[in-house]
Amino acid sequence: MGVEMTHKPMAGAAAAIKALKEGEAELIAEQLPTAIALANEGARIIGVFAQTRLSHLPDVPTLIEQGCNLCFQSWNVLMAPANTPTATLQRLSEACLAALVDATPAMNQQMGIDPAYLGSAQTATFIAGELDRAHELARLSGLITGK
Repeated sequence: MGVEMTHKPMAGAAAAIKALKEGEAELIAEQLPTAIALANEGARIIGVFAQTRLSHLPDVPTLIEQGCNLCFQSWNVLMAPANTPTATLQRLSEACLAALVDATPAMNQQMGIDPAYLGSAQTATFIAGELDRAHELARLSGLITGK
């Protein structure tokens, strides 16, 4: 991208948002609903960490389009104790999927997000991949050395 930046650690999202608003930070990376709220207050969304442009923000390019090969997803996981009966896990899984299907249109319209549901095995695979990517980024940045 040809841009030199200095990372400035912040004590969480609130401190980063405050720094941006007060001109102490030139840019921050933030969750999409927060970024949209900030844009409504005058900030500019300069790119999204997605594979493709978001339907909710069609004029905002991805970082990949801008020459920065970064793509991240925000994710949350519902977990249960290891000894939870399979039947209970199945009922929870079905209830979560049904709730997500019901909530998806509003989440897309109000926050610009397209939630997805992964089952237990898919979630484990996804998390392993995300950890591998994060480890590689830390290695490339010099934060860690070795494998």
